[in-house]
Amino acid sequence: MSISIGTNWDAALIEALSEFPEVSDLYGSLPRHVVGHGRPYASVPKVTPEEVAQHIGLIHDAGRTFTYCLNAPSMGGRQFHGPTLERVLDHVEWVDSVGADFVVVAIPALLTLVKERFPRLKVKVSHNAMVLHPEQARQFEAMGADMLTAHGSAIRDFHALKLLAEAVRIPVQVICTANCVKGCPNRVSYHSAATSMLSSERTTPDPYNRHATGYCFSWCHLKKLENPTATLKSGIRPEDMGAYESIGITHFKLDTRVLTTAQIVDRVKAFVDRKWEGDLKRLFSVFSLGYRTRTGTQMGGGTLPMGYDEGSVAHYFDLGQHVDYEKLKVDNEALEGIIDAFVADVCRDGCSSCSVCERFMEQAVDWDPGERTKLVGILKDYRKWMFGR
Repeated sequence: MSISIGTNWDAALIEALSEFPEVSDLYGSLPRHVVGHGRPYASVPKVTPEEVAQHIGLIHDAGRTFTYCLNAPSMGGRQFHGPTLERVLDHVEWVDSVGADFVVVAIPALLTLVKERFPRLKVKVSHNAMVLHPEQARQFEAMGADMLTAHGSAIRDFHALKLLAEAVRIPVQVICTANCVKGCPNRVSYHSAATSMLSSERTTPDPYNRHATGYCFSWCHLKKLENPTATLKSGIRPEDMGAYESIGITHFKLDTRVLTTAQIVDRVKAFVDRKWEGDLKRLFSVFSLGYRTRTGTQMGGGTLPMGYDEGSVAHYFDLGQHVDYEKLKVDNEALEGIIDAFVADVCRDGCSSCSVCERFMEQAVDWDPGERTKLVGILKDYRKWMFGR
């Protein structure tokens, strides 16, 4: 088992990881750069180029590798614009100079650029490239990719993942902690707008921007609250990692860039030990209190968002002050055996003819009706404000 985690640039994290040799790689990037990456500017630590170089040195001293994120799924074609291309080359040259071992990309042209101009760097293909089919995997391998990340929508599709792993000689990696709604219609919009635009130099950091993420996150949270089975249909429980290893997948990624060192260590320990007692929600990125806090109340460095004087907006961006997340739990231990239906391909035709998650939901989901109703109301009020003004 090999684990890659997002770094929060805290030197104490590197020291804490000494207990976990399974963590072979850390990833991250400057908060904004010419290409863009997989997180909005406002939600990631504001690290400087000098701090990046120093942190990579600590990672190497600990015997681990570092992956730099260039994984915006779109640059709007600007990668072919002469002056922009020069800036891209300058940036990757800097990434190479500070000792990054890998870069992760989603745009095929960037894969080619890196392989031709910076041969020392290895290249991972991001889940933002939406690799779901064996032929996609083969094409990326032929272009020189050194690792592939399966798209999140395939996280419980063992048939598809097995075919991907068998199609190529390079490792296929899966993301454990992205608890996205199955079949989410916002995926392309979120990755292209809320991450690519908001982490690139094309967009000026602005409080208005946080509504791009607010729209997606509020939809995600609302769907899970209205139908709690949505929380059970994606993400990987630590206890279920063996199911992925049995089909040839041994590389796992934890989405931890926006978390504190203590939160990251908790996640790493859970997946290394293959055991988590308590609230599964705390392991997953999209529906955890820690993530909600970082992308909500701290987003934009304290600058209030457009419409903050509106009660619906204020309540949404201060969710942690209005909702007791401790009363919205998913009992991980009650989910033992849920993966079996996915491994057996029972769910391949979709959810309309399957009730496995519904049966597990009755045992695992313990959501206080009052807190659930309160949160649903806050989400609906915010979403009504967005387009009802």
